[in-house]
Amino acid sequence: MKDVNENNAGKLSLEELEVLIEKYFEGETTGEEERCLRAELSDCAYRSSLIDDCLVAMGYFSVGRRAEREKTVRARMTLFRRAASAAAMTAVVLVLGLTLFKSNEVLVEDDCIAYVGGEKISDKDKVIAMVESELSSIGETVSEDRNSIMDELSGIKGILSE
Repeated sequence: MKDVNENNAGKLSLEELEVLIEKYFEGETTGEEERCLRAELSDCAYRSSLIDDCLVAMGYFSVGRRAEREKTVRARMTLFRRAASAAAMTAVVLVLGLTLFKSNEVLVEDDCIAYVGGEKISDKDKVIAMVESELSSIGETVSEDRNSIMDELSGIKGILSE
């Protein structure tokens, strides 16, 4: 068989090509011989089942390498997105922290403030009374909803037991 290198790709006879393919399938080709084989098969006028098998195998391996490259790119993009998200969250926390820290009106633990209809209410007793009133109305609404749900479930139970 001829000395196989990239310079004589496209010049192998059918027999030489098939010998090189068999050597490839046996795992005995060098890197240069594989490059020559790829070049030879990329513009091959010969047809045989052995050549078709080699084309399929080489196509499979090239698709596998492309899939691995895509997986690596996706992994890098995921890492980049996570880093960008962490940086954005850090920026938001810093901005909020600095905004609150520089605020002119700093609340003391005993301060009780409510804004109702755009009006500031700072009397602690009034604010607590408003909160208690709202919480009791929420409790009444929950109780009414619970009774309504129980009535509906009783109706469903009656239909099912018939």
